[in-house]
Amino acid sequence: MANEGKSMTVLTASSFQLTVNTAEVIAEFSKLGGIKSTMGEVPYTFSAGKGGYVRTQQFGSPNPPEVILEKGFEHKGKEGMLWAWHLAARRGIVAARAQVTLNLRGPVEGTQDHEVVAAFTLTNAWPKAVNVSDAQAGANEMVKFSVTLVCDEIVFGPAPVLPNLLDWQNIKELPL
Repeated sequence: MANEGKSMTVLTASSFQLTVNTAEVIAEFSKLGGIKSTMGEVPYTFSAGKGGYVRTQQFGSPNPPEVILEKGFEHKGKEGMLWAWHLAARRGIVAARAQVTLNLRGPVEGTQDHEVVAAFTLTNAWPKAVNVSDAQAGANEMVKFSVTLVCDEIVFGPAPVLPNLLDWQNIKELPL
């Protein structure tokens, strides 16, 4: 195995910052509800001769990646910017598609400081949904705000350089 004898560091994050079009941080979240990137599969059956059949699964259509973020609803927070961005997407304004960076910020060992410990880049992202949790007047519970982003592509860290996939016979392993 590649990791034998090496210690592994588990990622911890204290906050999740959203930056749009490399501008200022437009929101900071306390919970990452998940990052999901999936694609469908297509069953394929063909004749193997002499009455035999081979069944395989082929690559299907990709589903748009989704990122869900949550935080407490703030009276004077930046939720208004996220609502306006969502409204622009609902109205079909093309400029609502944006280059987004999701920074996971974590503690710096031995200090009180925090730094970016991981980042995701979302291409042509827009808010598919914004939600405010149920709330009851007089209740002593936090009102939660969440946003679900969808995008054309999501990349963890810098974009990986993949080998020439057309020359698959000479690929020993992917550089992941």
